[in-house]
Amino acid sequence: MPNSVRNSLIALVASLAGTQAGHACNVEITQPLTFVSLWNHDAAPTKEVPYQSACGKAAVTAACLLKDYVTTTQVLPAYAAPGDKRPFGAIVVRYVPGVTVNTSYLVLRDGENLSMDSFRLDMLDEDFFYGPFFHQTLLDRRGDWLRLSLPDRKMPTGWISLSNPELLTLNVGDIVNFGDKSFVILGTDPTSITVREEQPSDMWCDNPGDPPPLAPFKPITIPIKDLYDDGCRLLMTVRYTRGC
Repeated sequence: MPNSVRNSLIALVASLAGTQAGHACNVEITQPLTFVSLWNHDAAPTKEVPYQSACGKAAVTAACLLKDYVTTTQVLPAYAAPGDKRPFGAIVVRYVPGVTVNTSYLVLRDGENLSMDSFRLDMLDEDFFYGPFFHQTLLDRRGDWLRLSLPDRKMPTGWISLSNPELLTLNVGDIVNFGDKSFVILGTDPTSITVREEQPSDMWCDNPGDPPPLAPFKPITIPIKDLYDDGCRLLMTVRYTRGC
């Protein structure tokens, strides 16, 4: 490979890693390229709210809807190790059927003020009728114990217990976002991922005519560790959460 081409590829990979270069996740990742769904199908808004019965002739507002619909709260305690008895924090998910879903993080450590702040999941599509995409980065798994990224400056990862978790792993052929670019995954191995930049024919959908042939491309190989930030969040996500 000519030095000029090699240097260009090195520069592209460095730019994709962005400010995360040198600040990689410092825990072992045994579940690379994987997210876990925190969506509770029993509590989640899975049908449209009957506005007329909820609000009568009044204007449809969240306030009148909430009169008839009870908020369900799901608490997922976070532990320093599988089997620990005392959590240091918790992910709190509040469902208001047909209205909203809020995600917060609760700090429970001794000697610290009790606090709960809203946060955005690592992969989220706020229209919950697609997917739903309501996922957090999965790093390690031991049976029902899952090590996740957490929005906690002192404890950026923790273990939660979740039976029958729904996992989503990025695979060959997936179109993904990474940095400010989009890519198609060409291959993966335990330490790296190979991609190419997305082209129009990759998601032609209902455009008229046949999709154009692929233009020549140069595969880009990125170390798996460079896909995570220093908080151990997977920065590569599904691009088309809603299809075409």
